[in-house]
Amino acid sequence: MRRRFTTLTGLFLIAIGISSCFKDGILNLNNGLVFNVNAKLLPAPVTITFVNANPGQNSIPDSVFLGFFGEGAGRLYTPTGGSNLVVMEGMVNIGLGKGEKPSAADPLRFGLNVDAPGYFPSTYYVTLRSLDIPQYVVVYLVEEGNFPSGVSGLKEFHQLTSTGFTSSQNLLTPLTFGKTERVHAQIQSGTQVLTAAGALITGNLQVDLLHYDNRSAVSVRAISGITESIPATGLNGQALGEVTFYPATYFSLGMNVGSLQGERLSKPIQITATLNPETFNPATGQYIAVGDELGVWRFDFNTGGWVQKGAAVVVKEANLLKVVFEQAETGVWMVGQPVDLCPTGATLAIQSGIPENACDRYFYTTLVDINTGRPLSAKWSDKYLTLENNSQITLADLPAGAVGKLRVWEGVKGCEGHLLAESQPFQACAPGLVNLQLPSLSTTGWLPLEVSVSGYCEVKGEEVELKPKNCLMYRPAGCGVYGMLADLDGGEGCVGALRSGEIYDFKTRIGDQVYEFDNIALSAGSILYPLPGGEVVTIDIELALSSAKLTLKDLPLPDDFCALIEE
Repeated sequence: MRRRFTTLTGLFLIAIGISSCFKDGILNLNNGLVFNVNAKLLPAPVTITFVNANPGQNSIPDSVFLGFFGEGAGRLYTPTGGSNLVVMEGMVNIGLGKGEKPSAADPLRFGLNVDAPGYFPSTYYVTLRSLDIPQYVVVYLVEEGNFPSGVSGLKEFHQLTSTGFTSSQNLLTPLTFGKTERVHAQIQSGTQVLTAAGALITGNLQVDLLHYDNRSAVSVRAISGITESIPATGLNGQALGEVTFYPATYFSLGMNVGSLQGERLSKPIQITATLNPETFNPATGQYIAVGDELGVWRFDFNTGGWVQKGAAVVVKEANLLKVVFEQAETGVWMVGQPVDLCPTGATLAIQSGIPENACDRYFYTTLVDINTGRPLSAKWSDKYLTLENNSQITLADLPAGAVGKLRVWEGVKGCEGHLLAESQPFQACAPGLVNLQLPSLSTTGWLPLEVSVSGYCEVKGEEVELKPKNCLMYRPAGCGVYGMLADLDGGEGCVGALRSGEIYDFKTRIGDQVYEFDNIALSAGSILYPLPGGEVVTIDIELALSSAKLTLKDLPLPDDFCALIEE
């Protein structure tokens, strides 16, 4: 527990205002230099969290490693200006240089390859078109041996000689958790496994085959980062730009002996994949049918995009739709059709019961395709949006010609509660204003909550109190994935999403430090909350008949944030 902060010393004069030890993040040094510490922070429009894809598994993957690619990868920083973007407690904030101004005409694009011990690798591609609409990205990682709904896989070991596989092999993903689609890989005897450079691999070969269906919302979310708004190259090498895919099947095939990765095969493998008959085919505007030709694609990690390798025709056998094709490479594969994107779509003019300038409330929203009843875009269907009356939201990166409707939910992702409102259908890519009627939204039952977050830095042996700019996230205790609660400018804000007496978890990241506060009841009182390092944070909650105040203070601020204080 911090006891006091320096208010006046020979080195510092910390006071702007009457008898105040600190105000609005401004520190006034005795040499006359006045600056705003928060102004030194870079804009950080992208927050990424990494979670277990299995619902109900609130575990955060340990030691998440990121590899960035794409044209914008070299323009990313930490909010404090560092170049080492590190995941802490499953969370990373990504900042941009102060000269960066992404727009619809000049977006900033980058991708990230995600690795975590005990989890299968994942890829997520981000397109940022505005600093005014922050992206709160959730990357769902599939844990080895703990598959969520819609995902299944197998792991086998085979002893390879210089002549390759000594017998033919049939790899068939299991039908677990109610799955009805699978992938079958047939390997011929004598098939050799080679590295990308053509070196022969021998020894105890590990083979991993992982399949994702398109029925389960969990499975679709897990692959949305690599199937939506992502570059692609056509069969003849033509650049298709950024597209979104409607996957009919998606799988990864990995082969390795220790650190040696097999990428090429001396003989092609035959792949048979059964398909969900309710897979939308944008080329026909209908569900897939016998005779439809679908593209066969492989993800190129060198270029960060999909490359078409061929095509497969939908057939029907034993009352199942399927495709059959051959491949001579390992890696990540998909069968499906791409559709062009509208870089800028409709502008939604929100008509709701929420007064302008009311306390912020970030609603969890989903954007649904009225043709399929499924998310029009997983990236747009997991948005937290403020929906005050007469506000405007410009859509982007949606499938051309799409017709959708917006659903607004109580709660957070994975713990949505009941449906609060649903809009009328609208043309998502049609330019111009669309008046979106959400009359059932109002402030009735809200608890306007004033929020304040402050911490301290130790500078020259003195403790300096600061109110950092940060995003505070929340969830009902232990339920779902953290959602946006407040974007605190100078450590202050007003929100309207919480209820008196309910129990919540809170989380924020400031610089290189993540702070988590679990099982906090929104009841009047003061809580001394111990941090893992032994420091104690004070949480004060004040309640009135129609308002409340939540104060988090005495946070030990991290070194990279405190380094912004200069003489």
